[in-house]
Amino acid sequence: MRPRTGQHVVVVGGGLAGTRTVAALRDAGFDGRLTVIDRDPECDHDRPPLSKGFLTGTRSEADIRLPGAAELDADRRLTTEVTGLSVRERALRLGGGAWCGFDGLVIATGLRARPLPGLVRVPTIRSIHDARRLRAALHGHTGRLVVIGGGFIGTEIAASARELGWQVVLVARESHPLARALGPAMGRFVTDLHRQHGVDVRDGQAAHEVADTADGYQVRLTGGESIEADLVVAAIGAIPNTEWLDDTEVLTDDGIHTDPHLRALDRTGAPSPGIVAAGDVARSPHHLFPTESIRVEHWSNATEHAKTAAATLLADLTGSAPAKRDAAVPSFWSDQYDQKILAVGLPHLADHAAVVEGHPSEGRFLIAYTREGQTVGAAGVGTTRSLARYRRAIATATQRENPHQTSTHSGGPRAVATMQEDA
Repeated sequence: MRPRTGQHVVVVGGGLAGTRTVAALRDAGFDGRLTVIDRDPECDHDRPPLSKGFLTGTRSEADIRLPGAAELDADRRLTTEVTGLSVRERALRLGGGAWCGFDGLVIATGLRARPLPGLVRVPTIRSIHDARRLRAALHGHTGRLVVIGGGFIGTEIAASARELGWQVVLVARESHPLARALGPAMGRFVTDLHRQHGVDVRDGQAAHEVADTADGYQVRLTGGESIEADLVVAAIGAIPNTEWLDDTEVLTDDGIHTDPHLRALDRTGAPSPGIVAAGDVARSPHHLFPTESIRVEHWSNATEHAKTAAATLLADLTGSAPAKRDAAVPSFWSDQYDQKILAVGLPHLADHAAVVEGHPSEGRFLIAYTREGQTVGAAGVGTTRSLARYRRAIATATQRENPHQTSTHSGGPRAVATMQEDA
């Protein structure tokens, strides 16, 4: 069945998930009206390069632009804010009080950078506007940069700035950078990697206060030390953009809760036909691990969500059942200096992690992540083929133990580390 001619689908959010959903709808044969609404006039760009190639200057703005409205055969209403939703009336309230009706709705509003508490506004990096300002500052001169936050964005900014000649201090609340996401073994590797490149890593600490000085900033750490800096950047996580749904029927709590097909749930837990959420803002049960309602903030997840959201919306518009989709295994990567950290699955769900191939000191290794004995993820450096094997094993969900039967390291079996200890 095909949607009725003249049906109108509105996509709130013009980033990767929203843009890819529009493309998936057109590819599937939807020939009705498509409208993309976003308050940011420059929402149409890829985010991963913002803390890497775009900062260092190896990627231009043209390189990271997403397809425009003409290519997608969609209307774009940028600089337009959505302030409310009536599920019953099938309408969005826009800034200024106007309403926009829809037959189908895609919510892909994404995240915004979490600000550092305090009186001084510390720069963050989430949008191309943020990245432009930071790039201009980094290329204008060199000095000391303090990066607050030891996650993917924080470590990537630190690596990019170091490559540009800055003195860098990386402040990580966890025992090691990336330990929260990928465990202590990867965290120790990343710590060593940054120190080898001259970064001053302050792990197990947090920024207690940031103050303005005549020449820049003063960053006070929880341990009592003060660090003078020419520039400070905060990379301490992100917040789902859901406030506009607070007084609506949609269930929100650190994201928009959905069913497995990405239909938004109402406050009773029932799915809302014709309304889907996609990308970073969606909190859904993953096909591979249905007991968990999770948000995944990775590029590959947004692209997979787009396919599912489009299929579900088309099914609802035609009154048919959504086509069964193979469960995609999330994958993500982080480029830091000359190393590429690759990961598959959902390592953050693990209760144990172990190095099963190579060794971090060798610069080539693989970590397997398990939960109650089931493999839920893998991450490594220089082990692309092994990661592909883990990805297949996770996708088929037929192997409940590691594909590796024995360790390849001559030192014997690895000690199994608990992910929880670094959370």
